[in-house]
Amino acid sequence: MWAIVTVTKNGVSKAIQVKEMCDSELSIDIYTIEKYKCEGVLAPTQDLKELILQVYSKYKTILFIMASGIVVRMIAPLIQSKIVDPAVLVMDDKGENIISLLSGHVGGANEKAKVLAKIISARPIITTSSDVNNKIAVDTFAMRHKLFITDFTSAKEVTALIINEEKVCIINNSGININKECLCENLTIDDYENYKNYEGAIIISQKSNFDIKIPYVHLVPQDIILGIGCRKNTKTRDIIEFINTTMKQIQLHIKSIRALSTVDVKQYEIGILETKEHFGVDLDIIYRDEIALHQNKFKQSSFVMKTIGVGNVSEPCGYISSREGTCLLNRTVNNGITLSIWKEKEEVHVNE
Repeated sequence: MWAIVTVTKNGVSKAIQVKEMCDSELSIDIYTIEKYKCEGVLAPTQDLKELILQVYSKYKTILFIMASGIVVRMIAPLIQSKIVDPAVLVMDDKGENIISLLSGHVGGANEKAKVLAKIISARPIITTSSDVNNKIAVDTFAMRHKLFITDFTSAKEVTALIINEEKVCIINNSGININKECLCENLTIDDYENYKNYEGAIIISQKSNFDIKIPYVHLVPQDIILGIGCRKNTKTRDIIEFINTTMKQIQLHIKSIRALSTVDVKQYEIGILETKEHFGVDLDIIYRDEIALHQNKFKQSSFVMKTIGVGNVSEPCGYISSREGTCLLNRTVNNGITLSIWKEKEEVHVNE
């Protein structure tokens, strides 16, 4: 969902036009001050500062149709970091230029400026060095491959090496499919043993602790599924502690978790719901009729079968949610909690 914010009559007209032109591709809400309110345009306040405050935390993409100087002054107190700030674009009220102002990479403002410009026949204004020099920044690389950046300071340092034509290698310890369009003459894929031939490295791994003597950034694939079950009213802290301990034992980075997966009868279990929120991951709910199709692949419990109608929870749930992926840890039990760990089967993309 996008928001368009403007405070002039011409700006409102242009916003309505942009929304109509983007109707089939983008979902857009238009905001203005009360003075210029009209049908289809929201005007919750007469104060621009208050309006921007309301919109800034609600939308992932905001297009301002007004002078860039006004936007800079208005959003300055609200800016936190590239991890959480929305993509901010600025456009003139004739719709001739679209500036990527904030969160160009992680928030996607650069790409969104290009997409919008193509739709409305405008000119995208991109100022980030990696883009204008046809080099990929680490945060863009991570976003395109759904990787977690463990340290943004390191990411910035390695990006600078790439932009400045220093040789940087990608050490792909996780075996993900790397989009070849992200590579360039000074950014290549190589093995860990050859890192001394480079000035910097991008290490893609679910492990940690790398003995490497050059600047590097660690990117974590988020493709681990935890199949989980528990007794009713199991304490949240017990589930979290079990997950942390188990992940550490098998040397998987905690940020590699993409989702928890459980049976439908546990979808409202408070311990599982709070654990999902604690780790900031998705929760996949697998219905028992689907589990029944796969439960014979795993050891079953007669007690679980009698209680909920299927003989196993954690393993078939993890298996299904991982798209029949690789089991890294078979069902393990602790204090009434069952856990299995799965690596998702990677989706195959064309032209990669």
